[in-house]
Amino acid sequence: MNATSDCPQLLQLAAEHLTAAARHAEANAYGDLTSPWQSLAGQIRLIAGGVGPVCDTESVMPRPFGVQDHLDAALTALDSMPSGSGPPDLVVWTWRVADLRSLVTAWTGQP
Repeated sequence: MNATSDCPQLLQLAAEHLTAAARHAEANAYGDLTSPWQSLAGQIRLIAGGVGPVCDTESVMPRPFGVQDHLDAALTALDSMPSGSGPPDLVVWTWRVADLRSLVTAWTGQP
């Protein structure tokens, strides 16, 4: 199985943005394992694994606004996927990304 060709491009892009968002969230925790940002990083990594379990994990270019910006980019990629072209639970993963994006918005006070 070739991981790159078996993974739709938009799924791979979403997984890469989710991985980048998790790295930003982890950085926001400043090494504090009890920080809510550390917990958020773990949740985002879980979703990235669900969205693109066979995707290569090459990094996308870091975005200047961090977690929220990468979650927005992941949502854009997931929402752009043609119906039926992703895994059967794609709607659930998309909903979780949107939920976490709302949480980050509330934490940072940004619209």
